[in-house]
Amino acid sequence: MTIPFLLRPCLFLALAASALAQAPATGLTVEYVAAHPELWPKQVITKGPAQVTLQTAGSAPVSMMMPAGELLKVVGVAGTTVQLEFRGAQLTMPAAQTDLLAGAASNLVRLAAASRPPPAASSPAAAGPAYPTGPSAPPRPQGSGENPIVKFLGDSLIAFRGDSVTRQPSAQLIGKKYVAFYFATRSADACKVFTAKLKQFYGAHRRDSDKFEIVFVPTDKSAKEMAYHIREAEMPWLAVDFARGEIVGGLRQQFGGTEVPNLVVLDESGRLVVSSSDGKTFVGADKALEEFGRLLDQS
Repeated sequence: MTIPFLLRPCLFLALAASALAQAPATGLTVEYVAAHPELWPKQVITKGPAQVTLQTAGSAPVSMMMPAGELLKVVGVAGTTVQLEFRGAQLTMPAAQTDLLAGAASNLVRLAAASRPPPAASSPAAAGPAYPTGPSAPPRPQGSGENPIVKFLGDSLIAFRGDSVTRQPSAQLIGKKYVAFYFATRSADACKVFTAKLKQFYGAHRRDSDKFEIVFVPTDKSAKEMAYHIREAEMPWLAVDFARGEIVGGLRQQFGGTEVPNLVVLDESGRLVVSSSDGKTFVGADKALEEFGRLLDQS
């Protein structure tokens, strides 16, 4: 059955209310996520080597070892397993071997924001594209001062200053009109080139430091590689701690995709306003950076 376009927001809010009302107080479980498809992430990242069985129509099942770090499309969740699509075939693997719960937690936070009453009319400058995939972006919080980005990041932020690493409160993002998440890996030359551009942009816009902040989201293979990456590039901005896999995974699932370098910008309500993707095609971080610059100049 096709849902009329005008009724889709109503259905989404109903699903949000249902998920929030029933969410377990002690944290999400795979069984709970399986029963609430509205929480299923679009993709998951495999955590470690796992024996899986591939099933292709018309062919005999094939057993293989699935490595860590694979980004796979979610087909379904049942019991304690997740069904995935891999190179045209389907496979089932234990949800514990993926970051399914991180993606579900990210969706739950977004549903919580979407269940709030709609905001007053905003200015044209605040308008922007919807999320590349999934439901409409959440509305701006009303009066409570709650910032969904701060709530999601919690105590996961760190900063590298020379040889020292310090824990940073996410509350410092309160009042920032925009938060830019930068996805990159040390092993990609394209990331090195773009990081240099981003550093130049960051320095040139320090007059706008009260309006925005950049947060690095690692796609490196280890915490050690992430540390080398940040120190080599001399990144002056905040970063998400590699050890906080549920936060890193949630951000990668929601916005990271598979292409790097990748830059996405959210406003203080958690709405995506700039992306390296146009919703269907990866158009590149350079284009996103240009758009972000125009946005800052207009605000």
